[in-house]
Amino acid sequence: MEAEPQLIHRVYRCTLDQAGQIFGPQAAASASPGGLWDVHRYLTMNVDGAGPWST
Repeated sequence: MEAEPQLIHRVYRCTLDQAGQIFGPQAAASASPGGLWDVHRYLTMNVDGAGPWST
């Protein structure tokens, strides 16, 4: 059976305003002017026809 691997990328961005609202002004002041970026990358595949599963 074919595993059908698929690579997934999700990009998240937190602006300085969002950081201030969520984490407070001290945390927002320590972030870079462009805000914060986070990229999640993961692989999904079928295992014995029961998928997709993340690894």
